Amino acid sequence: MGVENNDEGTIFLVIKPPLKPILKNISIYKDIIEILIDKQNQITIRKNEEETIFQSVNFIGVGHCIFLVQWSVGKIDLRINGGEEFLLASEANSKVREIKLSDNYCDYQGIRIKNFKIPDEATEVELFFLSTIVDIQNKIESNADYDMIRAAGLLRQIFLDGSNSLLSKIKGQASVHFTITDNTDPLPLEPKLTISSLFPHNYKAVKKRDVNIDEFLCEPCYISEDKIITVKDIIKACANGKGGIHHGEIKSGKRMEEEKFVLEFDNETTVLGKEPSILQLRDICDISMIALAPLIQGIIKKYET
Repeated sequence: MGVENNDEGTIFLVIKPPLKPILKNISIYKDIIEILIDKQNQITIRKNEEETIFQSVNFIGVGHCIFLVQWSVGKIDLRINGGEEFLLASEANSKVREIKLSDNYCDYQGIRIKNFKIPDEATEVELFFLSTIVDIQNKIESNADYDMIRAAGLLRQIFLDGSNSLLSKIKGQASVHFTITDNTDPLPLEPKLTISSLFPHNYKAVKKRDVNIDEFLCEPCYISEDKIITVKDIIKACANGKGGIHHGEIKSGKRMEEEKFVLEFDNETTVLGKEPSILQLRDICDISMIALAPLIQGIIKKYET
């Protein structure tokens, strides 16, 4: 998603219709612009206190679509999947725009180890590590905001507690690789804020790249004019300030300002009815469970007779 400034800019979103009722209201950086889709699939775009109502849309087939919203002073344009501009509702004479959903999308699942039995012979560290994995997987299945926030605390224990992190204690010499969306290509515009989706689940043809643990933790999730917010910042902000482990003001840390930005951005913004950090945590959890699958499998196989 890209946002340029208050007077002019562009937002692009990948959405999979039909939207659940609770996701009909898509609010993006709500001080600037808000996109709403009602039960009749009529699209309204609000900018500040002004709103533009577009014709209704009928989605045909199954798949994802790309919303492109561009605005300038006194004008808002909407396109879906690169088609013609949507008509205003007042000009459409009840004509419904039909959008054929592309089949060039798929859900990237990766390989996960689910519903495994923790070996009775597992060491104390292995038991704690595998139990933490089970806890995160249950939270992914729940997908509740509370569970995603709590998962941040568990991710911190796995990755970010230095020599005491569970990954450091458990993996030995084993290498762990994370498959993420390749967001290194430059955008066709220079937005003042970019929000990146790291989990490559949207497209068959999406570019992916493998990174190590340090590269993964330093991967940008948000890029603003003066800050780069990384995977590590998201985990720590949600663990240390949002309630994953602690709840309250973040008062210390080398990247305290970046972590505060995560919480402030959550207060200002919703995407698909969720705070941005919650969506990022879901991606981070999914990526991590796939990356850790070989390690989990190795521990389980070690005790097989």
